[in-house]
Amino acid sequence: MINRRRFLGCLTAAASSYVLVACGGGSNGDATAPGGNSSAAKANASVSASPNGTTTPPAASIVDASGIVWTTSNGYIYRNGTKDPYSYNVTMLLWYNGSVFQQNTSGDYYVWLGTGWTNSVDPRLIAANGTTSANGTTTPPASAIVDASGSVWMTANGYIYRNGTKDPYSYNVVMLLWYNGSVYQQNTSGDFYQWIGSGWTPASNPCLGGTSANGTTTPPAASIVDASGIVWMTSNGYIYRNGIKDPYSYNVALLLWYNGSVYQQNTGGDFYKWLGTGWTPSVDPRVGSNISANGTTTPPATSIIDASGIVWTTSNGYIYRNGTKDPYSYNVTMLLWYNGSVYQENTSGNFYQWLGSGWTSCIDPRLGGTSADGTTIPSAAYIIDKSSNIWTLSNGYIYKNKVKDPSSSNVSLLLWYGGMIYQSGTGGQFSVLTWNGNWLPCTDPRIAAAATPGAFYGINGHYDYPFTPAQVVGALRALGCTTYRVGVFNTPTQINALVALASAFKSAGLTLFPLVEYGLRDTNNNLYTSESAAYQASFSGAAAIATALAPYGVTMYECGNELTRDGAIILNSATAGTGRGDFNNANWPIMRGAMRGMIDGVKSVQPNAKCGINFCVADIAASDMLWDGLQPNGTSGYPKVRWDITTWHNYQPYGDIFDVGSDGAGPGFNLPIYCKARYGVPFIISEWNAAPEDTEAFRATYVSQQLGEFYAARKTSAVQSVMYYDLTSGDQTFGIVSNSLVPIQPTYGAFQSFVAANPDT
Repeated sequence: MINRRRFLGCLTAAASSYVLVACGGGSNGDATAPGGNSSAAKANASVSASPNGTTTPPAASIVDASGIVWTTSNGYIYRNGTKDPYSYNVTMLLWYNGSVFQQNTSGDYYVWLGTGWTNSVDPRLIAANGTTSANGTTTPPASAIVDASGSVWMTANGYIYRNGTKDPYSYNVVMLLWYNGSVYQQNTSGDFYQWIGSGWTPASNPCLGGTSANGTTTPPAASIVDASGIVWMTSNGYIYRNGIKDPYSYNVALLLWYNGSVYQQNTGGDFYKWLGTGWTPSVDPRVGSNISANGTTTPPATSIIDASGIVWTTSNGYIYRNGTKDPYSYNVTMLLWYNGSVYQENTSGNFYQWLGSGWTSCIDPRLGGTSADGTTIPSAAYIIDKSSNIWTLSNGYIYKNKVKDPSSSNVSLLLWYGGMIYQSGTGGQFSVLTWNGNWLPCTDPRIAAAATPGAFYGINGHYDYPFTPAQVVGALRALGCTTYRVGVFNTPTQINALVALASAFKSAGLTLFPLVEYGLRDTNNNLYTSESAAYQASFSGAAAIATALAPYGVTMYECGNELTRDGAIILNSATAGTGRGDFNNANWPIMRGAMRGMIDGVKSVQPNAKCGINFCVADIAASDMLWDGLQPNGTSGYPKVRWDITTWHNYQPYGDIFDVGSDGAGPGFNLPIYCKARYGVPFIISEWNAAPEDTEAFRATYVSQQLGEFYAARKTSAVQSVMYYDLTSGDQTFGIVSNSLVPIQPTYGAFQSFVAANPDT
């Protein structure tokens, strides 16, 4: 025995401005939107540069980043009052992104380079990426509208300017609107006019009948159109109704059109409802019974409402939560509300689940989670393992998460069984995918294997117990145990004690299971210098033990005790043992030599004896390397260790042996099933118990639970014997009786009752 190892529910408001789309979705295509970064604003301490996008007219002048004042008069340009000799027929000056531009009567643009002018284009069209404004854009709050021909429309003091030229036919204008390919104006009387290319014609509000979809929010939409055709937008935390700033709102983060009403949410998360003349406190109307139906996706739905009332939307591949852009997602094609969680899918087909503060990789939850044990392809279309990997089979090739497995071909069957992936080729050979990422040959793990009855209930003891062999026999019979495991070295004291036990057991019909306790070190506790040295020492000791015990009917031996957990072999005792890298490559041959020596030593005396090799925790990487003649560094061609019984130690801190974890606390797998398929020999759990610090009440419950699992596996997983540790430990850490053979309750009663009710037949 070794030393026993001991966003969420709240709304995040944006302080930045948003420009919203009227009569539907979209995004602001305004070429000169407020908030543009003007380098001129920082250039002169005494004279502030003009706002980005300023034109003359309507402004009287422009101040550039150097503090120079630009004006126009009679088609000429003046810089600080000095006439520019190289310009004439000028209709407009423009200050944009740190440069001064002019437009002449022919519509041509020029940019000032510091000493003269050079040909250019309207820079605002470039900023708009060559596209027109978003459908529904209004000024204000946008600073300009770019129509389909590239004309830039602005307003100032109730007048309209096209490309900086004042429109002579309009006045008292409160709003410009770009809608469905036309420019509209609304005046202070509320009348609408449509631009028809050469002038204005009376029109109705074009947004009437174009009411926004229920649940529309800005952002991500650029605007909301209510049932009266009023266009609602936000900019810099303020609300604009048909271009008129609402005097009663500020710090607005979101507008919402819901069930015929307009709502706002401020940066504090508070909601207000528009009553026609003002706002009244409210709650988010989407919360409560309005949670989206399970399985809702966007698209086709326009939004998802989760259980906290948060509204999720997508726009241009981005996710918005209550109108606030999620900074950690992009290329999103779909949002999904499923079983109480929000999921996204991106353009690569990958899924992520929202955990409240961020996203984690997952699979499409609609696929159903981990596949049922025993699922095969065919007939299933896919297998989902415990790590949420999706496995498929196509044309004889295996695919994991759509990536082709490079080392498999001609596969006819894929199997999920006991927490592992198995495959069978067209020739019928099975293989299992290990935690090291390679396929190893095995048998079909579904084939049941029943162990020979008669030795199932066992217990551990020690050669130096203060009991006579007859007392040990009596203690085992009282418990219902038939197998007794005892460690032994080739010393007279230990050999004599084992011979006495073997003699008593033979006449009593009980089984003695000697543990041959040779290992990696010589009598001076120094590591053997080579595999050969370890082999020779172990061989001679094991042969001597077998010679002494064979006459008394001993036919099975355990060769070594927890050698894979020796400090010279395991690199970190906290690892599970499922990875080759868990083990010491340099000292590996010493352990292999000791194991081989013990097996060969026993069989040199008893060729038909059954020899077991012992492992711990989840050391299948160790058992696989020994079985296949591998080193931890992956090299091959070394002596293969062949045993007749696989023995394992499984203490409660290690986890359930039928669902034991892998390195990195990975998903569990059925270790006896794996060993049955890989090695094809009986399986013995030669030590098991709860942790030493556990109470007897806990231990009793654990004993009943574990015996139930072990008993169920004896007919399917070739579990031949399970040996409780131990009969007595001199105290109450492990023993089931005291040094005077008094039962330790309630553990003793739990064990005895189970054995009586579940015979080993």
